[in-house]
Amino acid sequence: MIKKMEIIFNNEADGEPLSWSFDYTNTKSINLEANQNRNPQEWLKLENHKCANCTLSQSDFPLCPAARALNSYAQNIIKKKSIDKATVKVWESSGRYIEYKDRELQDIIGELVRIAVFQSACPVGREARKIIDFIPPFPTKDEVIHAFTLFFAVQKLQNESRDDKKDADFLNVLNDLFTNLSHRVQELAQGDAGINAVLIYHSLTVLMSLSITKQLENKLKSFD
Repeated sequence: MIKKMEIIFNNEADGEPLSWSFDYTNTKSINLEANQNRNPQEWLKLENHKCANCTLSQSDFPLCPAARALNSYAQNIIKKKSIDKATVKVWESSGRYIEYKDRELQDIIGELVRIAVFQSACPVGREARKIIDFIPPFPTKDEVIHAFTLFFAVQKLQNESRDDKKDADFLNVLNDLFTNLSHRVQELAQGDAGINAVLIYHSLTVLMSLSITKQLENKLKSFD
């Protein structure tokens, strides 16, 4: 898991370097500041573009956990242009250090989207939290698809009677989540880095829902 991330903009006009430290619970949920609930922006509110499969109540969660987590870290870059570039320094909980040169801001926010969805209190993302064990930082499209396929394959190996349709159904639910998150981000109406970052995952879930049965079949054969 990523413990710290620092970005240095290629263009100094984009601002000073940014640094984020990520604090997790023992269940890999991200800890957020409690005072963020004060005077929240409209796009953060739970009932604004709430997912159909969301089980959270407004009384307990007035803000969408995924939107809240994304806002906590990406608020300074989410309104910028998607093709602007930066150097990214990453420190993982394992102690590994990685540096990425010339990464587009949409890719950087995409990494924050992954943390916000799968490591917040979002009930949909929480169902697939173990997938983070299979996705490297700044993954390619193929690496994301491989990670999801491996995640579903493990579920199948643990329960051979599991209906493959459940995997496709879950991907559709996840696709709905990214659709709603993109609507939330779009309401900020400035820049396209944030919206593009969310739409990348939206497109991948659509692609995977169309091919998961074949992908899963091939992955399970590799275990034989």
